[in-house]
Amino acid sequence: MVGLALLAGGLLTLPVVFMLTPQGSGFDAGWLSGAVWLLIPLIVALRKYHPQNQILRPASWKETLPEIVLVLFLIWYLFTGATTHSWFYFIQWSPYSTLNPFHSGPACFFFLVSCFWIVFLVRRNVSVERLILLLVLGTQVISFILFLDETKGLPLYRDDHPSFMFRLWALGSIFPRLTSFTPFWNGGVLETVIPKTGILGPGLLFLPLWKFAKIEQVYTPAIGFIYIFFIPWLTAVSLRFMRISWTGALTGCLLSGSLSLTYFLWSLHFGTIGANLSSAFVLPVGACLYRIVLLEDRKILTLFLLSVSAYFLILWPPGIIMLFAVLSGFLFHLRRFSWKKMGFLLAAGAITALLYLRQAVIILQGTELLKFVTRDVGGGFSGNASAIQVILSGFSLLVEQAHRANPLLVLLGVGGVFVLKDRSLRLWLIPIIILLLLIAGFGGALLPHLQLHRMIIPCLFILVVPAVITSVRTAGYNALIL
Repeated sequence: MVGLALLAGGLLTLPVVFMLTPQGSGFDAGWLSGAVWLLIPLIVALRKYHPQNQILRPASWKETLPEIVLVLFLIWYLFTGATTHSWFYFIQWSPYSTLNPFHSGPACFFFLVSCFWIVFLVRRNVSVERLILLLVLGTQVISFILFLDETKGLPLYRDDHPSFMFRLWALGSIFPRLTSFTPFWNGGVLETVIPKTGILGPGLLFLPLWKFAKIEQVYTPAIGFIYIFFIPWLTAVSLRFMRISWTGALTGCLLSGSLSLTYFLWSLHFGTIGANLSSAFVLPVGACLYRIVLLEDRKILTLFLLSVSAYFLILWPPGIIMLFAVLSGFLFHLRRFSWKKMGFLLAAGAITALLYLRQAVIILQGTELLKFVTRDVGGGFSGNASAIQVILSGFSLLVEQAHRANPLLVLLGVGGVFVLKDRSLRLWLIPIIILLLLIAGFGGALLPHLQLHRMIIPCLFILVVPAVITSVRTAGYNALIL
């Protein structure tokens, strides 16, 4: 089994590295000077070495060999010509000879690794979970402070931020109504866009802010809180719900705050806060469905969490596509269904439908919007472009998104899902990931106005699961609580 897993992960990961590396630019040894920082923790490790206190137990090497190989691929990828891409995830990473961790990406990487390694080695009675928790909280607090310092707490103003800020203010003024006549927009119109743009997600979560505070004072701090605190901890809770250990859940908390440059682009530059928040709920929905179908969980709490999570997922209308993608995880588990499970899922669906009923009526009444998003612009499968052109274009788009994504998710997520030891979890994740990748790469050829390339964001949230399990197992810890 180890050999088959190793072969599957290697056959998938090796081509990914080659595809992301420009032709003629292989491994770059310019980063070697930065690796000098690793000598410090290595010396500490040798001085503290004891047969009963090893970082990786000898017995675990064979068990984690596929994961270790994937990590080696990851390290190789980080020091190839792929890092010279203009949209490579780590800014100013390109290797060159310097020991200064503040001027060289690789040197900074090795410096931070050495610092955390030393802390790990000298710890006494502090558990790994507590160390990672301190790292998570410290990272989040520092990130939030830097975010407010960079923006000065002033309203974000690029692209859709002003319109979304206005819609949040309007929602706070008219709630519980979702539509109203406004004289401030387009010379006076019937305002029906609140249910159609996904703004209800952040609108409902922080309704007291929009209702009682000055929108221009709370908008930017609220955006920072959503992306730096709320979404990462939502991911951590979802991972725990899938019986992943606290070590893995906290690691996922860190990863979900650093998905890709595309995620940051749509969050901060374009300001589509509703869409990104809804995308984050793809993992809670998947976690609840996983518990119901595979773990035989039919508690009232699970029913409530699934209904609410599914509701927030579809508050951005294209979230319905994400919901169908998550449901594709049932593909290899149809034999696990029973009438009790079907009844439980139908009850959750009915609750979600009731919650969403008002929004659905408003959306379906907006025929102009529906005509716009389904209009053919002549460049897809039904247009002048050939099937080969569409396939090549979609493939290029996926490669571009891979450059922008966190390398840990690209290598340990895509490759890691095929080496997962838990067969049921592996067969649950593979259809979801493949379908979301196909929609992100090729969906735009069918419905260009829906901007389906953004489906890469929910796909990255799903990839957090195998990336976390692979990372934790490589370090010699249990990722799943059996």
